[in-house]
Amino acid sequence: MALIFPYLTKSGVECPKAYAIIREMTARKKSEGYEVEYYGAIFADKKTYEAGFRAVERFREYRFELELNSMHNIVEQAYLNLRTRSGFEYAEHDLKAGEEE
Repeated sequence: MALIFPYLTKSGVECPKAYAIIREMTARKKSEGYEVEYYGAIFADKKTYEAGFRAVERFREYRFELELNSMHNIVEQAYLNLRTRSGFEYAEHDLKAGEEE
């Protein structure tokens, strides 16, 4: 899973089909439920990601409360949460990311 969206890097490079992936997440038990924290990377596009090039930028320390009764698993909830963040609002899901075709 990944997100595809138009992105302008901090250095001014336009990436019309930037590719964002969540690389790591942790869940911490709280008094009521779990808090999930996740980190990820943004690549110029899917091809540069698949070719192993470095990310153009990274994002970190986004958090949300895990919905235990959700129809979405923890990874799906993290991507849905990422879509609520500034710059990711118009992102589309790449549901086949990481799958062999």
